[in-house]
Parts: sequence; structure tokens; C-alpha cells
Amino acid sequence: MLSPDPKEKIPVGDHMNSSRWGSFPRWVGDTLTVFKAGKDAGTHMAALRGYLALTLAANFDTREASLSWSALQGQTGLSRPMVMKGLAVAEKAGLIAVDKSGHRHSYRLLRRSEDEIAFTQVPVLELRKALPKLPTRGFHALDALKVYITLLTVRFRNSGRAAISYHKLQVRTGIQPGRIRAAIDVLVNHRLVHVQMSQSDEDGAIPHNEYWLLGFSTWEGTRNPGFRLGSAEGHLSGDDIPF
Repeated sequence: MLSPDPKEKIPVGDHMNSSRWGSFPRWVGDTLTVFKAGKDAGTHMAALRGYLALTLAANFDTREASLSWSALQGQTGLSRPMVMKGLAVAEKAGLIAVDKSGHRHSYRLLRRSEDEIAFTQVPVLELRKALPKLPTRGFHALDALKVYITLLTVRFRNSGRAAISYHKLQVRTGIQPGRIRAAIDVLVNHRLVHVQMSQSDEDGAIPHNEYWLLGFSTWEGTRNPGFRLGSAEGHLSGDDIPF
């Protein structure tokens, strides 16, 4: 098991997740169309950014995280006013519950029911490094977060691989088709995702997009000549994955 970077500065008193993995309830991946672009794109981006930051710090058993404003600013790369607006939106959307009774706010990742057991795994080291560096302006700042959460949700078990078509990404995220490519490029450029075009061994099979989420397992593109690495520029954009 890997350990967090010892050079990484964590504010004193903030309880950060020292595990290799974070997680969030899988149902969150079904809510992404609620976070729309347009006039509210900034606060919706801040909501998902703040939520991902909480998944990096939340206790696995209690699903709770207690972070100072400075820690949240550092982890999200956002200003304090934007963090506050984003978390308020996440709370209103039912993603988190906020306890304001203590000296420091406490946040709990909400489940749909007490017996819910479906959770989506998050690679702590990779996301902790990339999250504060992701863009904060423009539609692609929001779109990239929605695509990343979707890829985490549809990832194959025991693998870093996710296979999903542009059409299915559009349906699950609400992102306009013309913006999906730019969103994926953001994830590639910040080393959260590798993109591959995979050709089935079956004769006449249609090549399809595959995404490898960094942090889950060794990326297989350099070992398998059937895969090609690239940005979204070389992607197929049709409904080529039968999901």
C-alpha cells in the first residue's frame, strides 16, 4: 500500500484520509445532470470539486470529514467564498449533510438509505494532486468533473478500465456532445485518465473508446499493441459501447 507524499503540506488539525483509497456512494453518479452549465456553472463546479475534496478526507466507516476552510481551499484550489457556495449547493442537492455546531464544520457523505452498500472508489494520491490544479473557469471546468465522476462510477471492478461511449457520457452527465472531447482532454492533461482505442479480437468488431483511471492498476497501453494512447482528438464519438 502506498503512503501519501511526505512533502505534501496538510494544515495542522485537519483530519486527512491516510488511506490509499477514498470513496463515495455510487448513487452520486446518477445525479450529475442536476449540475448544469450556464449561469450556475461556477457554483456547480465548486459543488462537485468540494464534494471530491471531502471524499479524500472522509472516514471510511463514518463517511464524515472535518476540514478547515484553509484546508478546503488548498484541496480544491478555490477561494473561500467559492468553496462556501459550492458546499451549500452540494448540501442542497442532498450529497452532504453539514454539522455547524462545532468549532469546525463537519461534513458527512450521504447515502440513499442506511443499508446502502454500493460505493465508488477514488484514488486518493492522484486526485489529491490533480484536483487543485484543474481549471476553474469555463464549461470544461465543470464538464471534466462530471466526466471523471462518471468514469469512476462505471469502472470495471478490479481494474482501472472504464468503457463508455460519448452518447452514454452525454446521457449520464448532461454535457453537450461538442464539449465532451474538451472535458476528457482536461483529465488526460492532468494525469487522471489515459485514453485508448481498443479493437476487439473478433473479426469485424468496431473499435471503441476505453479509459484507464490512473491510480487503480498499471496502465496496460504500453504492453498491449491493440491500444493507442491519445487525447480525445482521436476518439470515436458514436454510441460504440453497448452499455
